Amino acid sequence: MLWVRYLAVIGAVGLVALSTVCEHVEATRLAYEARELEVERARLVEDTKASRLRYEQASAPERLQERALALGVVSEAELSALTGAPE
Repeated sequence: MLWVRYLAVIGAVGLVALSTVCEHVEATRLAYEARELEVERARLVEDTKASRLRYEQASAPERLQERALALGVVSEAELSALTGAPE
């Protein structure tokens, strides 16, 4: 009956080892997934910055026109002539 105990111990040790390996594999997989998400987040942050910059650049001419009129640097007629907009 001693051999049954040895087999039980070996089986238990094997199960613990298998469980440990499975946990390690899962932890490694999750680490790779987390790294991929970090890279994706960084890319999205850069895309957001680029989009905001494009938006600011696109809206800047309107702000410049408003400021020029408010400061009296240019009249409505001059501004219309410069931008090609109807008076």
